[in-house]
Amino acid sequence: MEGEIVSRHPIEGVEMREIGKAPAEKSAILTASSNSAAPKLYTGDARTVEGAERPIILAWKSIKRILGARPTPEGQKRVHNHALGALFVLFLVSVLNQADRWLLPAVAPAGMRCYLVDSHNCSNDSRSDASCGCIDFDTYDQGILTGPAFCAVYVLSGIPLSYLADTKSRTLVLAIGLSFWSAMVLATGFVKETWQLYLTRMGLGIGEATCTPVAFSMLADYFPLHLRALALSLYTSGVYFGGALSYGLTSLAKHLCWVWLFRIFGIAGFAMLLVVLLVLGNPKRQQDDVVPSSEPDGRFTVKETAMRMIKCPPFIAICAAASIRNLGGYALGTWLSTFYRVHFDQTPEQYGVSIAVSSLCGGLIGSVLGGWLADVMSKRGAHWKAYVVALSQILAAPCIVAVVVAPNAKASYGLLFLAYLTAETWLGCAGAIVQDVTPHAIRCQASAVYVAVSTLVGCLGPLAISAILDADKCRPDYKNALLFTIPTFYVASSLLFAGTGVLIHRRFATAPVNSATAALTAHDVLAQQTETDDADTDANKADDSTGL
Repeated sequence: MEGEIVSRHPIEGVEMREIGKAPAEKSAILTASSNSAAPKLYTGDARTVEGAERPIILAWKSIKRILGARPTPEGQKRVHNHALGALFVLFLVSVLNQADRWLLPAVAPAGMRCYLVDSHNCSNDSRSDASCGCIDFDTYDQGILTGPAFCAVYVLSGIPLSYLADTKSRTLVLAIGLSFWSAMVLATGFVKETWQLYLTRMGLGIGEATCTPVAFSMLADYFPLHLRALALSLYTSGVYFGGALSYGLTSLAKHLCWVWLFRIFGIAGFAMLLVVLLVLGNPKRQQDDVVPSSEPDGRFTVKETAMRMIKCPPFIAICAAASIRNLGGYALGTWLSTFYRVHFDQTPEQYGVSIAVSSLCGGLIGSVLGGWLADVMSKRGAHWKAYVVALSQILAAPCIVAVVVAPNAKASYGLLFLAYLTAETWLGCAGAIVQDVTPHAIRCQASAVYVAVSTLVGCLGPLAISAILDADKCRPDYKNALLFTIPTFYVASSLLFAGTGVLIHRRFATAPVNSATAALTAHDVLAQQTETDDADTDANKADDSTGL
């Protein structure tokens, strides 16, 4: 038929024939697919026909198609819509999580910290821009507050809370954590002494420990293997929005006291709590793998969980790689604003907006691009996700060097964009690898262990910078402190990410990821290997009992 175009509808799985020459004269005949009961006939202008696709609906379905929506029965179409909605809500929670975490190092040189050098007796003593009261803490305190004071309780509380998330409602666990850390942020806006700041910072770590393990587990149930890195990269891009929000609001230091920033963020957390309770559901835990366990419902005991993590070399390797990478990331995030304040003599209004724009644009593009590239390359095998991250960290190291040695602030800010673009591809990809190599029944706990280990080691990064700065308390050398630590951590982590890819390739029979149903996940293979090992063990016991 002249002018006829036949195509398959990308969402509904039906054929669409468009007939006619002019757009206003087009008629669409939608014939049901082979498993439909009766065809439907629509005639007339496609823009006015009842049930026709409006542009906004087409855009929405395009997003669904990109994120893996496939032709499904009518009753399952709602699941895909809810998956995207859940991803958006978890993204907003991630933004708030990171904004609350990085608000302290962002505002420390903008009025929160009384002195920008440690000794009050130095001839070049520099008092910060405190206009509404400040807290007298030094470089060592700043390293502890952004490092161990937060990370220690974050780690200690994360694993038991993740066990609750694996056995109880993940939405409820997340809501409790969100309410607790929001209360701590709100309380920070009223502190007067350093010891009070330590208490609220530790409380922040307890509440935020629920966020990432719960989000990783829920998104792994919502999205298939071949789109998991992209989905988790979109979620982890909240790191850059949150960090940019903290630094951006710092530029208002002249007009808005730092205590009000903490109070506003705390109130925003309670508003987000309502969104989580009203919108975010609790997805069914996927049972698409065969997991051996002594429990009839497929759950692992604590001992089984620990043994499966310990006996999985790729899991150990990804934890080590992320830990070294976090050493550089935490050090950079903690001292970046102070570096620009002291080394380039930038005001909060100048460095706040500049860091916000560079980190947001570079980090967001890098995170999404890294997740997309990892998913594309994973069609060759799941181990390629690790190789993508390894390459990005090698490229990031010289960019960080250029940021620190730049001749002026403007050049440094431009190079900072490139540094974030290359360095921040790793978060979503690494989280996806953790989900790939662990059974669904322990994903929350595996994520919590991964986050706990990488955070506990990473929190030593700010202290490494503090140790170098303490060499001269009156003239702290921020340039050399950053120059000799962060690029080294990036290169070391690159080698470990590459090693992770090798271990995944050797341990698992990694099949190309062409579709969600054709993909053989790493934990499927691990389950099969575990069944074989258990069978061999039982056979050996039987032989021993018979004296053979």
